[in-house]
Amino acid sequence: MRTNDDKERFFVEIYFLYACKLEHMCLKYVGYREEYRCIVDESIQETFLQAVKNFDKLNGFTPPHLEGWLVQTCWNRFRPEVRKYRRRKKRYVAFPDKGE
Repeated sequence: MRTNDDKERFFVEIYFLYACKLEHMCLKYVGYREEYRCIVDESIQETFLQAVKNFDKLNGFTPPHLEGWLVQTCWNRFRPEVRKYRRRKKRYVAFPDKGE
């Protein structure tokens, strides 16, 4: 049985190794536009939350496999949220006033 100290150490270690990579991957996809910052941050947080939940499985992964798992998990959370945001943004386009 793993202790909470092991999980915390695991989280801190992978966060410092991979958080910037995940952030750049997501921001590059959306062209580094600030309007997507909230979606990027939430996707990364959810990815690391899933990593901690799957600690027993991921602890035995080699670094390249762990990075691949993190990237795929983040990507699978991020892309649908971006699509949903863009779909909603298209639906609510502001029209200029005709009274000008």
